[in-house]
Amino acid sequence: MSVDGSGVTALADPTCAGVRVTLGGPGRFLPTTSRGNLPDHTPSASPPTLTGLRATNRYRCAMRNNASIYPLTLLLVACGGGDDGARGPSGKPGAAALVVDVAEPPGANCPQGGRRLETGLDTDGDGVLSQTEIADVSWVCNAEGRNALVEVEPEAAGANCAAGGFRVVSGLDANGDGALQPGEVSLSTYVCDGETGAGTMLVLQAEPAGANCAAGGVRIDAGIDADRDGTLDSEEATTRWICNGQDGRDSLIRHVTIARGDPECPLGGIRFLSGLDLNRNGVLEEEEVTAESAICDSCRSPRFVRAPASACPVDDGPLASGFFTNGVFLAVSTGGDAFLLSASGGGGDTTMIRVANDGSVTSPFWTSSFGEGTHLGDVAASGDQLYLAQFIAGGSNRNLIGWVGATDGIYRSVYDAPRNGWYAYDVAPMGAEIYFLAYDGSGVYAVNRITSETTFETIASPTGVYALHGDPIENRLYWVSGASIRYIDLDEGPTPPIHTLATLPGSASDITTDRAGRVYVNCSEPDGDFLSWHACPWGSLWRVRSDGSGLEALTDETLHILRLDYHGDDDTVYLIAADPGGGYAVERLRILDPLR
Repeated sequence: MSVDGSGVTALADPTCAGVRVTLGGPGRFLPTTSRGNLPDHTPSASPPTLTGLRATNRYRCAMRNNASIYPLTLLLVACGGGDDGARGPSGKPGAAALVVDVAEPPGANCPQGGRRLETGLDTDGDGVLSQTEIADVSWVCNAEGRNALVEVEPEAAGANCAAGGFRVVSGLDANGDGALQPGEVSLSTYVCDGETGAGTMLVLQAEPAGANCAAGGVRIDAGIDADRDGTLDSEEATTRWICNGQDGRDSLIRHVTIARGDPECPLGGIRFLSGLDLNRNGVLEEEEVTAESAICDSCRSPRFVRAPASACPVDDGPLASGFFTNGVFLAVSTGGDAFLLSASGGGGDTTMIRVANDGSVTSPFWTSSFGEGTHLGDVAASGDQLYLAQFIAGGSNRNLIGWVGATDGIYRSVYDAPRNGWYAYDVAPMGAEIYFLAYDGSGVYAVNRITSETTFETIASPTGVYALHGDPIENRLYWVSGASIRYIDLDEGPTPPIHTLATLPGSASDITTDRAGRVYVNCSEPDGDFLSWHACPWGSLWRVRSDGSGLEALTDETLHILRLDYHGDDDTVYLIAADPGGGYAVERLRILDPLR
């Protein structure tokens, strides 16, 4: 076994012919094929060089003439100027992508020899890329006696790959030392682990002299992998040729990542730059660029989003559906689990249902019974504490504020006192402070701050309030009042004035904010009957900046939203929406510009 400082562990697997590589997490199995035996993994201060495809981070294996298989999301192979590559597309759920690398002898594919790369999805899960599973074959060719080298390095989760993945670099071994030096890299691209959205794919390969390029060049096939099968099909691809000059100057290509929010590609993508290597230095300089084009990313399953999209559904369908209750409320914990509360309507029982982020349902997760006449007001999450507002009408006539642990399902009381004519029906935790909304039954509302287990102070008296929400970014308490989004700024004194942020084309029933301080609300028909599941014809989920500008609809009218909550760890809005099959469904919408 060998362990280096990067957290990479490699050991012979006793159960099968291969090597199990751990990159600081669960093992990934890299089996050998029938073309070779287990590679030599003898630790060395100067590890032996792997010709062709190399796993480098920073553990190198002596492969000699063996074939090797690497489980990747996708491998993009190309010739051209080096640059940071685009984020790779997602692999097909449930099937690992494999890459087989073998030596290519001199011949029609590579006159000077090189490496042959076969890619595809391991659909039968046996860890071997069979002939029927090969989706693409490409070559990295030697030239003028120089060997073609490819390196694959694990890429940590971050700016290049949100969920982690691999960095693939390739080029010619110009100095003949058997190692791919930084100055020899002609292509660098990122192959990212699964993430929402149909990925941009590109395949670059040498184009022989002929009808398309008189002196040869490079063929580019690029497009969106719409069916997410890991293969760029002919109907998905746009083909271009970059041709060598007649005087022998090479054509060069480089590509750069287009960031999300770009006017041409709102969801990001790849921009291709091409031209002739006029100064023969092997690098495409800015003054040598003669053409450029862009391939834009798109939502994998756009469904109910509006174009141009600022958000994409996380799932191909609802995360969970088929919930039938007489009232439902929503909060999302730190771990990304959605908690639904179904109100008893005075029957005394409040039932909490957990929908885990993998779609599994625990029902009931927690059940409370405070006796006949108990009504649920609302629920709000603060980390893994799920705060509830309840009131008992009749009997003990109390207002109840407390929280249920998202991990242990235990209820803790925060406030328990006589109602005195008020009904607690919404709650907003804000760090160490807990606020709740109360109503007297005759049109008078109060926003209160809890000062002890039995006392509170009123800080605002709004009218027509529905859905209270605390925003720690702006230190505000927001609520919706008919078609208006209103708030108080807690920095403006003990009884701050009430402000109107924006006005919707219809009424709203819930409100939340993201980590940039932007406000999200649902929108119902202008008559305000949000419980009838009629969305605004202009869109059902709306967003506005904290200064009141940029009011926009993110979804169309086909999605009928009742409740929503924002999960900041992955910039996702969770929604309770009408299920076309009846009842309620949980939907997730990934925000693509979370900090803009």
